[in-house]
Amino acid sequence: MKSEATAKGDARAVIEQAWAKIAATDNKRHPNRLPPGFPPFVDYAWKNFDPKVVLAILVDDAASYKGHKPIIFSGLCTWTVCPELAVLRRQGMVLVGIEHLRFAEALGRAAFKGNNLLGDMVGRTLALGQDFYNDFYYPVGGLSSLLKSSSPATFETSVFKRSREAMTVLALMQVFHYHADKLRQTGKHLPGSLEKGAELVQEIWRSRGEKAGVAKDNVKPRWRRLGGSAALIYAASTINVDGGETLLDHICNGTANYDEHAPLLST
Repeated sequence: MKSEATAKGDARAVIEQAWAKIAATDNKRHPNRLPPGFPPFVDYAWKNFDPKVVLAILVDDAASYKGHKPIIFSGLCTWTVCPELAVLRRQGMVLVGIEHLRFAEALGRAAFKGNNLLGDMVGRTLALGQDFYNDFYYPVGGLSSLLKSSSPATFETSVFKRSREAMTVLALMQVFHYHADKLRQTGKHLPGSLEKGAELVQEIWRSRGEKAGVAKDNVKPRWRRLGGSAALIYAASTINVDGGETLLDHICNGTANYDEHAPLLST
């Protein structure tokens, strides 16, 4: 009669063999999409955020693993209007990851009706691929990160509240653009400066009857906080979306999504 230790060893061997077959099937369905030596997700999108790397991935036609581009698109949108709020950026990316897990489980349960556990396991494995777990899910903390995440509604509200300063930076960028495009070439005007730009933003907002954030002393610290993403803020404000809104409107509302809005990055 086999000892308990031997029985456990045999059971483990059977499970590992079964998993090897599943992994081989999965590798055929979801071959590794990341080129050798490509930096880990946590290095350019989680611990720190490198918009150049993220944008390069998003505009590259090369396929990536399931969920990769939608996740980093969410990160890019949040970083654009809230570059200092790493926690909020990570929450948005985790929510996109959760949605992909939910969809994968639904596929599995539909295929294995009456056996939800098996359906979840198969769906998670075969619908997403191992790169999703190896590059994103486990490196960011796995289930513990999912459990700590906010709800989509709370996330959208947080982004909306935190992104108000982006409107100040947008106004300043509009001033700079007008100066460079219409005035500088005449030779009659000095180079643009943050001091003069802040004064103009203050005057523009006062002329519109807007009260919040009009003082030039508010413009400068907001520029210091969001200056690194100012070009993206301005660019997003020029991209029109159906319904009379801009891409920046959707980003500030926390409603920008990969399928609908990521193609606009190449416009």
